[in-house]
Amino acid sequence: QGNLQILVIANDITDVRNAQERAETSERQLKDVQNVIGEGVWHWTIATGALRHNARWADMLGFDPAVRQRSMDDLTARIHPDDAEAFLAALDVCVALGRPFNHEYRVMRPDGRLIWLHDRGDVVERDTQGAAVCMVGSFADITTRKHAEQQLIDERKRVELLNEEMAQ
Repeated sequence: QGNLQILVIANDITDVRNAQERAETSERQLKDVQNVIGEGVWHWTIATGALRHNARWADMLGFDPAVRQRSMDDLTARIHPDDAEAFLAALDVCVALGRPFNHEYRVMRPDGRLIWLHDRGDVVERDTQGAAVCMVGSFADITTRKHAEQQLIDERKRVELLNEEMAQ
C-alpha cells in the first residue's frame, strides 16, 4: 500500500553477556593465580600426547615461553635418565588406577642446568569405558630445597664420621 513498515526483532542477550563477563573474570583470576604461584601449569591430552601449558612451564624447562603447546615426549626427553622410569611408573599409576600423580624428578635443561621438579596432577576426564582422556597439573622448581637437603645429609655424615673418630 506504499506505507513503509519496519519490523523489529529484539532478543534479550543479558544472560549471554553476563555469562561472557563471568567467564572473562574467571579467566583473569586463573591467570592471576598462575602468575602468583609461579608454577608450571599443564594440561595433557593422553591419546594425542598434546601437552598444553603456561609460559612458566616452558620457561622452567628451557623451552620458548611463547609456544604454549608441546608433546609429552618433549617433557620426557628432558627427564634425567635415572628418574625417567619412576616418573613413567607414577604417571601410569595415576592414569590406570585413578590415584593422584605426585612425583619429584630431575630435568636437564638445554643450557645444561639440572633442576628438580615437584610435579602434581590428576585425571580430570575419563571416557565411557573409564579410560583416562586428560590430566591437569602443575610443577614447581624445588632445586634449592633439594640442594639444602643434600647439604644436610652430607653434614650429618660428616658429624657421624667425627663422632666415630672421637669414640676410637
